[in-house]
Amino acid sequence: MGSSVAPVFANIYAVPLEQDLDEWQEKGLLSYVRYTDDIKFILEGSLKQLLSFLSTRHFGKLKVSWDIRLAWEETPFLDCSFFFTSKPGITELQSKLFRKKMNKHQYIPWFSAHPESVKRSFVKAQLTRYIIVSSQKSFFEESKEMFFMNLRRCGYPADKLVEYGRQVDYKSRSSVLRESGMKRLEKQTPLLLPSSYNEVWNMLNLKNVCDIMLKIWVHDKVEIPDSLKGPIIKSLQRSENLYDKVTQWNVETLQAMNHENHGGSKKHSFEDAFCLVGCRARIEALRPRHS
Repeated sequence: MGSSVAPVFANIYAVPLEQDLDEWQEKGLLSYVRYTDDIKFILEGSLKQLLSFLSTRHFGKLKVSWDIRLAWEETPFLDCSFFFTSKPGITELQSKLFRKKMNKHQYIPWFSAHPESVKRSFVKAQLTRYIIVSSQKSFFEESKEMFFMNLRRCGYPADKLVEYGRQVDYKSRSSVLRESGMKRLEKQTPLLLPSSYNEVWNMLNLKNVCDIMLKIWVHDKVEIPDSLKGPIIKSLQRSENLYDKVTQWNVETLQAMNHENHGGSKKHSFEDAFCLVGCRARIEALRPRHS
């Protein structure tokens, strides 16, 4: 896959072959989920029934490979790992976070120029994701411990991680799942407010501002635009820094030298360009490296 049209082609090939899933539910198909070209299904039955089902899954000329596993073996799908556990008279489907072995855990470093609100939101969002994919609290705690350990390597203070961790509790899993489902159903289009990072945004609560605006408009009987009926998101880009300025200087100097070589009147020596390029290289060398 890897192309913007991949989901369209996946649907063209797969959807016609998914019209008979209701019939297979009577033959032991317990679950069937597809995300673009990744498919996960659970079938209760014999190996013969399984092979019969797979024989009907031919996606045109596309080659499809299946990873067949027994119920008690872990099966990865997207960012989750699924498996069954059995108790006397009870069989339960469990899920937990799946990590690829080559995952480098390259998170935003603490000493980056991002405001703390961005780092806090990123940590809380990850923990919320762990709540959603972890069917048991022990799975959530295991993922949280590994996540915090990698964040400590990125320079995150321990007291800050404790503070952020207290704001996301596994006890809220039921409400988190309900809210996640409602958001998918509502499909509200967010209103993006573009700007650059600065300290003012850290002191500004957009929800309070919007609530006050709506309250005044309702009082004055002003029609509320649809754009303000959905969530409001700050879209902040980093501000210009010395690295950007040096890059621009390099471009201007090299363009002037090119103009001179083609008969222009402006004179710039190679020492000028070397000085600017060297300055840029020095800045690049001073940048911290992360593995």
